[in-house]
Amino acid sequence: MKKILHTLLHLVIMPCSHVPEQIERNLGGELSLLRRTRLNLHLRLCKWCASYASKVERIDSLLLRKKFGTDFEDSEIEAFKEDIKKESQMKRIKNIIIPVACFLTLQGQVEAAAQTKEITSMKEIYLAGGCFWGTEHFLKQISGVKATEVGYANGKTTNPDYKAVCTGRTGFAETVKVEYDPEAIGLNDLLDLFYKTIDPTSVNRQGNDRGSQYRTGIYFSDPADEPVIHRSLERLSWRHTAPIAVECGPLENFHRAEEYHQDYLDRNPGGYCHIPKELFTMAREANRKRKE
Repeated sequence: MKKILHTLLHLVIMPCSHVPEQIERNLGGELSLLRRTRLNLHLRLCKWCASYASKVERIDSLLLRKKFGTDFEDSEIEAFKEDIKKESQMKRIKNIIIPVACFLTLQGQVEAAAQTKEITSMKEIYLAGGCFWGTEHFLKQISGVKATEVGYANGKTTNPDYKAVCTGRTGFAETVKVEYDPEAIGLNDLLDLFYKTIDPTSVNRQGNDRGSQYRTGIYFSDPADEPVIHRSLERLSWRHTAPIAVECGPLENFHRAEEYHQDYLDRNPGGYCHIPKELFTMAREANRKRKE
């Protein structure tokens, strides 16, 4: 019984600070309900524990009086014990287990809603910046970027592989799919960092890599991003005299690249990269400084 009470107390009076920050921020109404439910359960549990403790003390009192010669029959004590046992079982079922089950259901629903809201709030953009090994590694360093995946975008064949793409006849560009949290980093800031890794005036060439698969581009899946990208490219053009060669358009198709290309520079730290290593450090610090 002590173990059960300890477990229930720990569950019900657990501080609300244990609720994830995402729930705190996005689900204020539901969280308020969660707190009220937890408080209600806490009060019920304390009341039940007090009632149970008083009955245990009464048994002890009866036994003490029996020891000193007070005329109580053993049958009276056993009958009283049985009454306590039955009553406590009913109270445990009615006042503790059922409310706790309801509370856990509510907590699960709130946390699931928060997780769903967090997932749906993520955005994606597809960036082509030459060899995707270095571009992916750079983008992964940025605070607010949640996931990356390298692949081949906006080509004209089905099921392309690296060998076919390298011929330059498939129309695909080596591209990084970027999933990011727009509350942590906006698309404008993300693009400004991306521009630091490319020569935006170069056609089909970045670093030592040449071919149409190494062209630069920004491909969007959300039409609302198009005007943001155009304004960003316009601002970029003010810093260059030569025409900007970065493509901008909707994502037509994207095929995940072979597994050995994924996270390539994480698995091969000394591998080829057209991006200077100091830019990786800059990417790690850039958005953090903005938030500070």
